[in-house]
Amino acid sequence: MIPAIKRLYPLKEDQVAALRRHLVFFNTTPAVCGPVIGVTAAMEEARANGAEIDDGTINGIKVGLMGPLAGVGDPLVWGTLRPITAALGASLHFRATFSARCCFSLFSTRCVWR
Repeated sequence: MIPAIKRLYPLKEDQVAALRRHLVFFNTTPAVCGPVIGVTAAMEEARANGAEIDDGTINGIKVGLMGPLAGVGDPLVWGTLRPITAALGASLHFRATFSARCCFSLFSTRCVWR
């Protein structure tokens, strides 16, 4: 959020106020945090352009999206994508051990930290 806030608010006081708005607790799966950050940045942009959006609305939307997306993202990443890459790596293990380890490491890392 820092680059977006610095771009949206040219005055230092407005930047500080916006950054303080985003110091609340935020915890979700990294694979699905994009929509939450995107919606929050869009609301900050609307507020910077003069829309009547208060602090509670921005934080409420962010916290409200955080939980459901984590509930979808955790099973998707850790319950689906990770086992699929493990099975792929295990099946490749019989053909080439080193490439199987690399395949599992690259695919699982890519799925989690895209």
